[in-house]
Amino acid sequence: WHPELELGMVMKGTITMRIQNTTRSFAQGDIYIVLPNQLHGLRNVSREAVHHLLIADAKAFAMAGTHFFQKQFVEPLFQGRMTMPEVLRPDHPAYEKVAQQMHRLEQVQIYAEGYKLERYSALLQICAALQPFCRIRETVAEPLPSNEIAKQCIVFIRQHYVQRMTPTDIAAGCLSQPNYLCAVFK
Repeated sequence: WHPELELGMVMKGTITMRIQNTTRSFAQGDIYIVLPNQLHGLRNVSREAVHHLLIADAKAFAMAGTHFFQKQFVEPLFQGRMTMPEVLRPDHPAYEKVAQQMHRLEQVQIYAEGYKLERYSALLQICAALQPFCRIRETVAEPLPSNEIAKQCIVFIRQHYVQRMTPTDIAAGCLSQPNYLCAVFK
């Protein structure tokens, strides 16, 4: 998990992504969305899998504190009060607009002149496309209890107990990170 918003588009192949307690497969053209501070992990299902990432922290959306976008989108998003679709496929109404921006960003070289402005513009376009499908809660969602992760790891270990496993193997099997698992089992 990390405090940034993450958008990814599968450019080629297939990946599996676990977000909180839900595991989904994504194929070429699918777009996934991970909200800030959501526990998640990704695994390439096919060797040729390629995906393009856009990771944005709250600073990427920086505007004056009274700006409507700041109050109605950025603050709820980074406070954990906003929900939005976790996946966009071609049949979703926002897919074309979001995919267009992801492709646009793929063409811009990082650190090239104008990259920050292109990225900011694309983020705003993506947010505008997603906004009708977002919901804001009055209270902050509870984080995934570490005991749920522990249960998933125990199940994985029981299923693979005859194999030699490292913490990295177990983390990969649970679509988590080794350092996080060490903290959970401390």
